[in-house]
Amino acid sequence: MDIYSFGMLCLWLLFKENEGYPKGSEATTLGELKSTDKLRDLAHDLVLKTEDLDDQKRRRLDKFFELSLAHEPKARTSDFKGLLQLLAPNR
Repeated sequence: MDIYSFGMLCLWLLFKENEGYPKGSEATTLGELKSTDKLRDLAHDLVLKTEDLDDQKRRRLDKFFELSLAHEPKARTSDFKGLLQLLAPNR
């Protein structure tokens, strides 16, 4: 699995039930967000609006999506282990 796909999977798993996550024809909406370079913005907004995250978790999750959902492939990290550390730093 590539980094971008992993980021999208995590976005869906973490926020699919969230009020701000696109509903209806998800594939079309997410495709539009991806093609217009707005998917990272959606992730950022969802992370900020999640009330049950403390500041440290919010920063790590935001950094995870910044590194995995960058529109330009060269801007994405290739450090999968580092991404996992952002999601589960105590493992």
